[in-house]
Amino acid sequence: MKKGDLIVLSRKGENLKLNKNFLLGFGIVMKIQPKSYFSIGVYWFPTGKATAPVLVWFRRHELKRLKPKKIKKILDK
Repeated sequence: MKKGDLIVLSRKGENLKLNKNFLLGFGIVMKIQPKSYFSIGVYWFPTGKATAPVLVWFRRHELKRLKPKKIKKILDK
């Protein structure tokens, strides 16, 4: 994973109670701190809500890259 990647929550990330506010939407990787516990900083864009993007920190196993075919499906929610 590198800066600029579009991401969504992985299956593991969806199942964590900590991430319940981020089930809908997508994010852009903005910062990476490899020695930190939460090592990936993401600007999260919630879909279906009128809120501004927020910087959220995740662990690598909570995220997966967004495939180009699924971008339209996420934006339509």
